[in-house]
Amino acid sequence: FAYQASVDSGPSIPFEALPASVQAELTDKLDRGAQSLAIGDWDGASRYFMESWELHPRNPDARAGLAQIVDKLAERIAGAGSRRELELLQRFSDAYAEHPYFADNRRFMDLQRDLAEQLR
Repeated sequence: FAYQASVDSGPSIPFEALPASVQAELTDKLDRGAQSLAIGDWDGASRYFMESWELHPRNPDARAGLAQIVDKLAERIAGAGSRRELELLQRFSDAYAEHPYFADNRRFMDLQRDLAEQLR
């Protein structure tokens, strides 16, 4: 049972079984998220990837995009040069924490805890 619980489950509905309109919207949001990341707009990208996750929960491409957001957040926290920047990152982090992907992501939760400790 422990092994099964640790396995990362995929979407309950295959992409191909989604209505064509949802497939098109999902593909568009994933593309926009990737484009946003490519230009360094990781917060904008996060919104597209979170919307993708909501359209198709546990979608592997949305999951990969959201994992990149966690990576970007970790980089920004590590490179923060001021308390003000850390406070801004905490606001982003607090907003993300309400999303199911981030709420269940151990690495994100560890980052959020580390961030809070740095701001004490």
